[in-house]
Amino acid sequence: MDKIYSGKFILPFSIVAVALIVVIGAAFLLNQNSEPQLIPSSSLQPSMDGPGLEAQKLFDAGGRYGVDTLLWSPDGSMLAYTTGGGGAYGISIYSFISPDQGAYAPNTYSLSPIWSPDGKMLAYTSPDGGEAIEGMIEDGKPVLKSGIWIMNADGSGAKRLTASNTIAGSPAWSPDGKEIIFAMGASFNNPFDPLQIWIMDKDGNNQRKLTNDSLNKGAPQFSPDGKIILYLATESELPHTSSAVYDLWVMKAGGSEQKQITDLEYPRSIGVYSWSPQRSEVMFEESGEIWFGKPEDKEFQKIAEGASPTFSPDGIKIAYLGGGLWIMNSDGSNRMQLVEPLKRGPTGPLAWSPDGRRILFINNFTEVWSIDLAQ
Repeated sequence: MDKIYSGKFILPFSIVAVALIVVIGAAFLLNQNSEPQLIPSSSLQPSMDGPGLEAQKLFDAGGRYGVDTLLWSPDGSMLAYTTGGGGAYGISIYSFISPDQGAYAPNTYSLSPIWSPDGKMLAYTSPDGGEAIEGMIEDGKPVLKSGIWIMNADGSGAKRLTASNTIAGSPAWSPDGKEIIFAMGASFNNPFDPLQIWIMDKDGNNQRKLTNDSLNKGAPQFSPDGKIILYLATESELPHTSSAVYDLWVMKAGGSEQKQITDLEYPRSIGVYSWSPQRSEVMFEESGEIWFGKPEDKEFQKIAEGASPTFSPDGIKIAYLGGGLWIMNSDGSNRMQLVEPLKRGPTGPLAWSPDGRRILFINNFTEVWSIDLAQ
């Protein structure tokens, strides 16, 4: 099995436009309608044939550019997803309990939703309430500074937590649900004010900076036990451009012992990564390859070729795309194809249900499909 080490850990660049959204928080347009919008849900359609399993269409998410995010609520009753179109992303919520009611979009210009551990709230990124970025115009309108927001699971109680004169994004909850970690800076693309990792109480109080150096940072994530934080960082003064090289860093939850655990060279860069849900390992994707290992060891193994990897709830298995939809053990063994390649799918993102019974995937760009592993 292939191994790579941090002495000269080289990965292809894989986060360009998406990195701007996930890592530094997107910039959005002024005066957009934020009223909830009903999106009709579709009834289950005839299944697509997989090897011994049956996949069914749940609904069509719509959106000009397809689905960007799929996130089950912790209890498995709801699905938060984002769709893109017209230069923006919007969050919608779909109910598995009442699918005929359709889905609602609490904010049509918002992204990066993340469920609180108890499933009662969502943190997300939105430009609402943000100041205009000086000198930045898009479609004749000023581009606003994005901030961290929270809202209830039903879309009510939306509140911006970060100041209107700052740019913030990439929110993530602490495992106990008491705090939110995120990336924030005072300005856009300013080499003298790089984006740093911050943490705050879930109501926005007690905001404090965990990092303070010359690197632009983003995409922080707590380990399952809440003791360690992983994040991405780049030396580039232009973090949103294709020339930026992102490395993986680790620190204690309080901000101490900050260590770089990968060392990359342009045009290579860390792509999507995630902690194993109940363990200390990390998985990430780069250039059509999936890697797995422990951050403290600074050693990772290539376990498969594929994309859009996602852990099972117990962290034992991984679902991924690689000429269809596949699952395998987290060490890369026992690979099994669930859905064969289709004309326009399956594609990511993928989402594994909290009970481990179902995996969601995208087909035909905007259709959300489910495959039942318990058949």
